[in-house]
Amino acid sequence: MPLNSKYLWTLPMFHCNGWVFPWTLALSAGTNVCLRKVTAANIYNAIADHGVTHMCGAPIVLNTLAQAPAAARREFPQTVKVMTAAA
Repeated sequence: MPLNSKYLWTLPMFHCNGWVFPWTLALSAGTNVCLRKVTAANIYNAIADHGVTHMCGAPIVLNTLAQAPAAARREFPQTVKVMTAAA
């Protein structure tokens, strides 16, 4: 992750794909963006409002974004790099 990345947490920090991101963000002067509840609207709002550049998401989270109704979606100018994995 490059310097000053903005990482959206939709994956638990203790998860095998999530446990290195708190350290990586601290090392690279990044920003943690956290959600109270993982919903499509909250994710789109966080990306648009906070300029999120990176996120991890389980397939169910990514499917929630892909299937979100138009009212829950927001446009944003930046590219968001996404990592996913599944058991």
